[in-house]
Amino acid sequence: MFHFLQEFLHCGSIVALSQTRFLLGWGPKILASQPHPSCVSFYFPDFFLDNSEPWIFHPNTLEIELNDLENILNDESVSFQWIQSSEELFRKEFRRTLFLFQKTSLIKTVPYVFLESDFQKIPLESMLKSALNYVSNARAYVYGTWDHEEGILGATPELLFSKSKGNLLETMACAGTAKPGMGMLDDRKLMKEHQIVIEGISEQLRPLGQLSTGTTCVVSLPNLAHLVTPMTCSLKNPLSFEKIIESLHPTPALGAFPKELGREWLRDYARLVPRERYGAPAGYLLPNGECRVYVGIRNVQWKENRMHLGAGCGIIEESQEDTEWKEIERKQQSIRQLLGI
Repeated sequence: MFHFLQEFLHCGSIVALSQTRFLLGWGPKILASQPHPSCVSFYFPDFFLDNSEPWIFHPNTLEIELNDLENILNDESVSFQWIQSSEELFRKEFRRTLFLFQKTSLIKTVPYVFLESDFQKIPLESMLKSALNYVSNARAYVYGTWDHEEGILGATPELLFSKSKGNLLETMACAGTAKPGMGMLDDRKLMKEHQIVIEGISEQLRPLGQLSTGTTCVVSLPNLAHLVTPMTCSLKNPLSFEKIIESLHPTPALGAFPKELGREWLRDYARLVPRERYGAPAGYLLPNGECRVYVGIRNVQWKENRMHLGAGCGIIEESQEDTEWKEIERKQQSIRQLLGI
C-alpha cells in the first residue's frame, strides 16, 4: 500500500482533512489557474494571491490516517544553524506602526520576521514525521507542498474556512498568544486584539449570510496558547471558492485592520521582508464542492538551498515592543520543535 512514499517525498502535497486524517497527492505536479472539475485540487497560492497558477493537481491521491502515515516515515536527528537577521527591522517597524496608529485609522498590524538557514538536503521525511507526532498531541493541522526545487511544510492552529456540500461556512478567529496557563481570558490587551479579529471577520461575512459567533476559549499547544472563537456563516447564496478566499483572506489575525488600509501596509512591509507563502491560504477543493483551507503559519519554506522560518505577532496600540519580540521568539522555537529542526 505504501509503495508511493519515495515518489510522494520527491513531489507531493499534503493537507489535513482533520487533525488525524490527511489528503495526499503525489507524482508530477500540474499547475493551473482554476480547480479541476473532476479530481482533487490542492490550493497553494502566495500570500497576496498574485500567483496566476495557484492550483496543483497530482496524478495520484490518497486519504490516510495519521498513524498509518507516521509509521512508514523514518526519523533522523537534524540540526541547523539559524540566523536571526530581522530583529532591528522588526523593532523599527514596531515604532513606526505605533505612529501610524496615531496618525491614521490603522488599528492592527502583524509584522513578521524570518529565521534563515542553509541546507544541503532538506530533511523532509523527518520533518513530516515530527509534524505528525506534534499534531497527535496538539490541535494543529499539517499542510505542505514540495518538489525537487522548493517547498513548504507546517502545522497550523488556524482554519481560514471549511465548507461541506451545503451552504454552511465554518471559520474561526485565532489571535492573541501567550504562554500556557497565563489567564488569557482576563488579559485586556489580548482580548482587545482578539476582538479586532472577530470584528474583521464579521465585517466580511455579514453581507454573505447569517453569522453566528461561538464562545471564546483558550487553545493550548506546546509552549504556546491562543485565544480562539469559532464562527459560522449560513450563506444566503452559493459562493465560489475564489469569492470566499477574497472575502476572508487575510483576516486581521495575519493581515491588518481595517482591511483596505491594512492591505497597503502589508504590501509596504512585504517589500522589506518578502513573505512568499508565509500566512497564505493552503487547502484543497473536491469536485463535490467540499473544501478546507488553513492559514499557512507555523511553517518552513525552502528554495535554492535556503530555508526560511517565519513568525509574526499582532500589534495594537497597547502592545509592548519587548513583549512582542519575545512572542516571536517563542513562536520560532515552537516551529523548530514541531518540525524537529
